[in-house]
Amino acid sequence: MATRSSSITLIASPSAAERLGAARKYVEEHAASGDLLIVGATRAAADELAASVAMSRGGLFGVARAGFYELVSRLALPSLAKAGLSPTGGLGAEAMVT
Repeated sequence: MATRSSSITLIASPSAAERLGAARKYVEEHAASGDLLIVGATRAAADELAASVAMSRGGLFGVARAGFYELVSRLALPSLAKAGLSPTGGLGAEAMVT
């Protein structure tokens, strides 16, 4: 099932093959616009989808890729910087506690 709201399309299905097929079709149809962001569970998953489409088309330009947490971090950085904060992972938190 694909849900479209303004310029965001969400593809949801319990079947991984169905999700990947729908995502691949969407990327192939919209890659020419040059204004496309593939968000995967991980950056590697987004890269893999982009690479498979690029191999079938002979190239793929203007398509950005990001993992979910990478995207969230990028979007949060300006607000964190304004507040004088910095993101950290588990190791950074452990170091602060120690």
